[in-house]
Amino acid sequence: MKVWVAMALSRKAREYCTAWVFEDDQIDDDVGHLSGGWKMRVSIAKVLLGKPEILLMDEPTNHLDIESILWLERFLKDARCTLIMTSHDRDFMNRVVDRIVEIDGGEVFLYTGNYEQL
Repeated sequence: MKVWVAMALSRKAREYCTAWVFEDDQIDDDVGHLSGGWKMRVSIAKVLLGKPEILLMDEPTNHLDIESILWLERFLKDARCTLIMTSHDRDFMNRVVDRIVEIDGGEVFLYTGNYEQL
């Protein structure tokens, strides 16, 4: 990897961690010292840094504080990728999704809009 690419990724990773309310000492520390919620933030940040074409997220707001949820919401709204997500956080989904697929009893139903628009 070219040095400038590594530096750009490092800057972007630090930017994500700062946005997710990591303290400087946490950013530079071993991930193994973090709690489960903080480890989840690191995992999500690592995936988002890769600029995926498709994101599969299962309950992405679990273990996140309000600032992190709002940051993730803004990120996902601006992301140029397909997002497939399961979540019980309807408020979050209402602000992020524009299509809903319901699978019930082997039947598939597609809705345009969010839950408030159903």
